Amino acid sequence: MHLFIIHIGNLSFLRFLDLREINGQKLISWENSNRVKQLFESRMVSLSRNNLTGIIPFEFGSLRKLTDFYVERNKLVGRMPSFLTNFSSISLIELGLGINHFHGEIKNSLQGLSNLAFLSLASNNLSGSISPLYNLSSLHIRYIYANHFTGTLARDISVAFSKATFFSFSDNEFTGTIPSSLSNISGLTILQISENSLTGRVPDDLGKLRYLKMLKLGVNLLGSDQPNDLSFLDSLTNCTELERLILGKNKFSGPLPDSVANLLGIFSLQMGGNYITGHIPQGIGELSGSALASFSLFVIVCVFFRDRRRHKKDGGDNLTQGYKRITYTTFRGNRGLCRIQPDRLDYKEKDFKARVFEFMSNGSLHNWLHSGDRNGETTRVLNLAKRLEIAIDVFCALDYLHNDCETPIIHCDIKPSDILLDDDLVAHVSCR
Repeated sequence: MHLFIIHIGNLSFLRFLDLREINGQKLISWENSNRVKQLFESRMVSLSRNNLTGIIPFEFGSLRKLTDFYVERNKLVGRMPSFLTNFSSISLIELGLGINHFHGEIKNSLQGLSNLAFLSLASNNLSGSISPLYNLSSLHIRYIYANHFTGTLARDISVAFSKATFFSFSDNEFTGTIPSSLSNISGLTILQISENSLTGRVPDDLGKLRYLKMLKLGVNLLGSDQPNDLSFLDSLTNCTELERLILGKNKFSGPLPDSVANLLGIFSLQMGGNYITGHIPQGIGELSGSALASFSLFVIVCVFFRDRRRHKKDGGDNLTQGYKRITYTTFRGNRGLCRIQPDRLDYKEKDFKARVFEFMSNGSLHNWLHSGDRNGETTRVLNLAKRLEIAIDVFCALDYLHNDCETPIIHCDIKPSDILLDDDLVAHVSCR
């Protein structure tokens, strides 16, 4: 039975059609798509999460009163639907095409949608320039992450996106610098442009974004090889609602400003994989416990004082105090290896040895493989593709130890508990 096309098509006065996640019984099909025209009074159509395949029937373009159209999380293919331009004379407000298999460039497919406020093109295979989006000045929320968009971000991006509150452009192929005009988008709460190839300095006036809650710039090429690469952190203290700051895996160099200790609302601060030098600012220890747990520069695994009168493992309080004064050097390593820091001084200037690892937020591979074994524990799943990626990461690490070290190193005792997973489930080999 093809409920949608055959039967729903007879309800000519239907205003709202929400058929999300009902396709477990194969009730929706594109067959007899000419019946779509009978939904001419519809304002909202949602067919998301139904495993729909093929191309969206062009007959949807005849629904001239449509304001909300969602077909996200299906298996739709083809280029951007050409019928979208049919909505130019009406008020299409929300358009969800994300998490499908659309390909090609945007070009003129969204031309004339002057009232569009929500747009999701995320996780497709779209490519080319995003310049057509600059004409959609009413957009508040833009999801275009996980595509293949290229080019630079417009210098006057704040003019085109002046109403934006949510800006998610991560995991594309953007190049160039971060436009300083971004700081003029006063209502911005989420700014995600990680996993691109952006370069240069981060604008020093991002602190003007007073409502900013999340800033993700990780996995780019940001940095200028200057000692004040992180000076923009000073202005972020004005962002009193900032909760997540992701700067890892760039080329930032120089010291960490003392002002980072004033980011009191932060619960996730990730800066690993840069060229940061100097001292940990004293006040970082005053941040919330959750912030410390996510501070991905390092984690002290165990501490041994050289003072013979204190030959036992140090307690938790002194461990916390001691880590405030640890000097850290370059946090840039080879793929798949945890990085360990040498001897340092504790908060009383006493010399001690510490094994310091970059924080791995997803724990060990052992915990993932055996999750759910204990009562009340959430089951976590690694699909086949991710397991293969982890295996490759481990292989790269061992290959480096065996063949690229000046003195070859043999692990001798590698096991799932020695394989640690970072935020992106990239595997790192440790020795604990």
